Order: sequence, then C-alpha cells, then structure tokens
Amino acid sequence: ASYSPFRGYSFSDDVASTGTQANFTSSLPSSVFSTSETAVGTYSTEFTCPSMVFSWIRKANIMMDRIETKAKANISAEAYNHWMAVAKFFKCYSYCRLVERFGDVPYFETQPDASDFDALYKDRDSRIFVMDKVYDMSKDVLANMRTDDGTDKLNRYVAAAFISRWFLFEGTWQKYHGGDQAAAKKYLEFARDAAQLVMESGKYAIDKPVRELWGSQDLSSKEALMVRHFLDTE
Repeated sequence: ASYSPFRGYSFSDDVASTGTQANFTSSLPSSVFSTSETAVGTYSTEFTCPSMVFSWIRKANIMMDRIETKAKANISAEAYNHWMAVAKFFKCYSYCRLVERFGDVPYFETQPDASDFDALYKDRDSRIFVMDKVYDMSKDVLANMRTDDGTDKLNRYVAAAFISRWFLFEGTWQKYHGGDQAAAKKYLEFARDAAQLVMESGKYAIDKPVRELWGSQDLSSKEALMVRHFLDTE
C-alpha cells in the first residue's frame, strides 16, 4: 500500500476520530508550571515542533558549504547544480515555515562558527528580506533541480508545487495585511508560474473520482506528486 502524507493537516479538524483531534490538548499540561529538568524535557518533547528550529537551516547551510568546497571539484556541473538546488530547497522550506509563524526571523547566509556569538545571536531580519532570499533561491531551484531523479525522490515538479504554496501564502499575507504591495505582486506571480510549471509538465492531473482516490491501495497516479510506498513483502 502507499499513502500521500497530509503535510500540515495533523493539527486540523480535517483528520479526526469520533470527533476528537489527538494532537489537541483539552487542558494545560502541569509541566508548564514546573521548571524541573523532567518537566522541561517533557515540554520540549511534546509541545515543540522540530521544524520550528534552526537545525534544518544549519544542515542546509553546511550541505551547501560541503558541496562548494569539497564536492564541486569531483562531480559534474549538472550534479553540482542539482544538489545545490536540493540544499536550497530545504533551506527555503525551513525559512518559509519560520516566517509563516514568527514573521521577522534572523537570516543566515552561511553557517556561523559555534564560537561567533554575535553572529549566532544576531537580530531578526525583516520577513521581506528573508522571503526575497527565499525567492532568489527558489528561482535557482526551479532552474537547476533535476526533473527526474528516480522514484520517490525530490524533483523540480515537487519543488515547484511547494514553492507555489509558499509564495501564495506570503503574497496574500503581504497583500491583505497592509504589507509591501510590490512584493505581494512579485510573490503571487511566482506562485502562479511555479504552479504553471507543474501543470504544463503533463505528468500530473486530477483524473480520478475522489472516492476511488481515497480508497486506493496505491497512489502512484497522476493525482499525486510524491507518495511513500510500503511493501508487506519486504
């Protein structure tokens, strides 16, 4: 069987059992009122989201540095461009999630040295500054990521689908929250162009009845951009 993950849905009422959302708490946990080592550890594990920290940005920056300084001389230009695009994609992904929740956040072009406290604890950058960086990196992703890197692997069309969602969100946020209207226009046009790239590829389409799709044992169809397969024979 296979499934298409509900990214971002696990904290909504769209996925519930007998009217109950398992990820919602009905009362404030007692650990919130304690500063003990055990309570803090429990709180950190249960009530913080791993994607809301800078570790993934650190990983992406280190990946880009290693590709540039160690791998570039030993791989083809095509491979260099592709893997740099992969690293940029994940950096963009992390920053979009941070900006969506916190607005202004510190932007790290490269990974600071662990002893450089001024760089590590720098002030926040404006969300426009950060999202313009994401915009530029996303342009590189769509220009350089492979259109096909094998089954179940990240490719240009999967990246374009995410990029379209990122900039639809940020473009509408800027437009309807009294933000930068020029940026809103730029972001929304990019969201449109990224979506157009997916649609014009001819690889994907809405071509199944919804009941058939939800009851399917195999989502390897034009309906899904990326699925995960589970084989009970292995």
